[in-house]
Order: sequence, then C-alpha cells, then structure tokens
Amino acid sequence: MQLSDATIVEGNSADCSGGGIYNSDNATLNILGAKGACKISNNKAGSAGGGIYSYKATVKIQGKFEDSGNEVSGNESATGGGILTYQGSLDIRDAVISQNYANMGAGLFLNGASKLIRVAFSGNRAFESGAGAYAWGERIYMEDVLFDKNEAGKDGSGIYNEGNLEVLRGKFSNNTFYSSSNQGNGGGIYNEGNANIRSSTFFENHLGKGGGIYNNGPLKVAGCTFFRNWGATGGAIYNQYINEGGEQEVRIINSTLSGNMTDSEGGGIYNGGSEVVLVSSTLSDNTEFGKTGNIHNAMGIVKLQNTLLNGNQPGSNCTGTYNSLGYNLSSDGSCDLTRATDLPDTSPLLAALADNGGDTQTHAFLAGSPAINKIPKDVNLCGTSINIDQRGITRPQPLTGKCDIGAYEKKGFFRVPGLPKLPLNR
Repeated sequence: MQLSDATIVEGNSADCSGGGIYNSDNATLNILGAKGACKISNNKAGSAGGGIYSYKATVKIQGKFEDSGNEVSGNESATGGGILTYQGSLDIRDAVISQNYANMGAGLFLNGASKLIRVAFSGNRAFESGAGAYAWGERIYMEDVLFDKNEAGKDGSGIYNEGNLEVLRGKFSNNTFYSSSNQGNGGGIYNEGNANIRSSTFFENHLGKGGGIYNNGPLKVAGCTFFRNWGATGGAIYNQYINEGGEQEVRIINSTLSGNMTDSEGGGIYNGGSEVVLVSSTLSDNTEFGKTGNIHNAMGIVKLQNTLLNGNQPGSNCTGTYNSLGYNLSSDGSCDLTRATDLPDTSPLLAALADNGGDTQTHAFLAGSPAINKIPKDVNLCGTSINIDQRGITRPQPLTGKCDIGAYEKKGFFRVPGLPKLPLNR
C-alpha cells in the first residue's frame, strides 16, 4: 500500500487495532510526502495503533522537512497512540509526531528494528510511560531527532527504552510530567535496556529521579551536554543499574554536565548502582539544595579519569566513595583525588557554557587554566582511546603535545562538522 503527496487519513476509528491504517502479514506500507506532507491525524483505536498498527510488516515514511514533513498527530489508543509496530520494521525520515495520546508509547510504540532520522516528537502525552516513544526492539536507531514538551504520567517523558537504543544528535528539551501529583522518572530517557547516546543535548527536562536520564541498564553517554535539568534526585542522571559480574557498565565520556539541579541529592549524577565511570568529562555548577553537588555516590563506586569538577557555591563536588584513575581536577578536596597527577582544591578557570563549535555546548578555558596541557600523549588514553574532545577536535593539541583535563581541548580544527540541528518549535 502506498500513500503519497498530501494524502490525509483522518477521523477514523477501530474497536481494537489500527484506527487509521491496519498493516500486517509481511505487507509494506509506504507513505511518501515528496511533493506535499501526508497526514495521519485524529484517528482512534481501542487497543493498539491509533494512527497506524503494523504487525509482522514494514512501514516506511519519507518526506521533506522543508515542506513540514509528514505528520502523525492527534491520534489515540491504549498503546501506541501514533504508530505501533510489532515484530516488523519501521523506517521514518523527515516527519513530525505530535500530540498523540496513549497509556504507553503515545507517539510511537516500537517492537522490531526501527530507524528514525530527522523526526520531531512534540506534545505527546502518555498516561503511563514513553510519551515520545516506547522502545522495545532489537535495534532502535535515532539520528537528528527532537523530543520537546512531551509529558508522561509515570516514566520516560521523551523515551522509555527496554530494547537496544542508539541516539545520535538528539535534542531532549522541556520533557516533563503532566500531573504534579504523579512524578515518574527519566525526563529525557528512561533506560531499562541497553542505551548508547552520542552528541546529544538534554536541556530543561523535569521529572522525579533523573531529570535527563534515569538508568537501570548498560549505558554509554559520549559527547553529550546536560544543562539545567531538574530531578527530585539526580538532576541530570540517576543511575540504579547494578552490574552483576558482566563487562557492561555505565560510562560517561567527553561530556558536560552543567547547571543541573535537585532538591535532594546529586545535582549532576546520583549513583545508586554498582559502578559509574567518567572519562574526560566536565561537571560544573550542578547543585543540590541550592549548594554545590556535582556527584552523589550512594553505593558502589564512581571512577574518575581525566575529569574536571567545578563548584562555585558552598557544598561539595563529590559525596561518597571515589576511585581516581589519574589526571583529574576538582575545585575542592571532596573527590578522593589521591593520585600524584590529580589536582584537588584547584580552580579550573572555566568560561561559561557556550557554543564553542560542534554539536553540543561546552565550557572553554579561561587564560591560565591549570587544566590545559596536563596529560602526556599516549598516557591515560590521551591521543589513543580518547583522540577527540566533545566537539570533535583532535586530542592532543598540538598532535605532539599534551591533552587537557575535561571535555574541552583548547584550540584545534574540527574533524567532522555536525549536521543542521532541528528547530525547537517543529
């Protein structure tokens, strides 16, 4: 079946599944908005897939963002308000998923291989979990996606993940709960599966535990910025994952956590799991109770390597037990920095968070910063495993020199330019 060029499927209903379209049995549904946006809107289903229900089948949606993209909006169902796919595949390019409603997976409910590129999720509401998307598949890949102003009654206002999720250049902003009497967890992402998040921004998300991310599974965060998120506990990230003897862990690499807040513990990170590893990252001015509180380690261990921690308020950068792997800098003495190469009680001389190039914002250094040129090449990952900074600039600078501490490397040239960012108001 193929829909093309301004086709509208609107105002239909089904008692069970597929209010707008029912797709099954190895069929392929193509929605092509090459000359005008197709719309799947205001359809209802009693059980699953208010706009589209696809069972053991393929759905392909392609359009042009400059023409507003294809649109899946205003649909409603118990599960998968906009689209539900089960044991099939979904491929969406250039689309808007907005103002859909469901108990779970208001925008999308994904079970099966899925690829989403240049897709904006906005204003979706889940009465339970996964307002933007509920991911429950073997591989869910998202690139240049926007999750803005989605609301969940329980967990995962942006994404609730139980599968294998990979996000490249995502923007998660203003995702929150829809009822102040019921605050769930994970404003941007609630991870119960395996998640790999790269070159993404989490900005002003607001939920119970983990304003940016609530984590209970293997998690890798690389090249990301968390800014002004709020969580009742864990302003940016709340980790609950306990690694029971495997190699999978929680790793935060080349990332910046700045100005995140909580009224409890862990303005930047709260660790209630077994292990969190921070490598070449910058944490600055994250607060708890209005005081400095970059990391709160309630149990397990937090490992710090080539990482910078800064606080300009009374309080402590670190609470709990820490293991230094060397070449760390902290503005106070709270982070167990006992290696000879560490710099405790040292002001890093950071500039304000700003667009210094690349896909995400970073803290540059002020003149004379002691974090500059501290890690010898080929030592402690400098120039080997960590051969770029958060923006994609080659480490070290110059190539025969030393690496800087934290997510930012002073001077240099971009290795790969980022793609255009999606506007917030799509």
